[in-house]
Amino acid sequence: MLHLESAYAALALLLIGTAWLNLRQRHWAQAAFWAVLATLFASGNWVLRGPRKSPASACWHWRCSPR
Repeated sequence: MLHLESAYAALALLLIGTAWLNLRQRHWAQAAFWAVLATLFASGNWVLRGPRKSPASACWHWRCSPR
């Protein structure tokens, strides 16, 4: 069964290939666009998972400080 994560990975590979072809043709702006889009597809789950839990001492936000 095809999972959504594997579909995103396949699409990221396709976009990386598109960026590579644009780089070879020296189309810098288009290559940068496709590379950024590929990065977003490749790292989507990592971004959605959010930050890992850290100790309270590492928190810099004002809400983390004791009242």
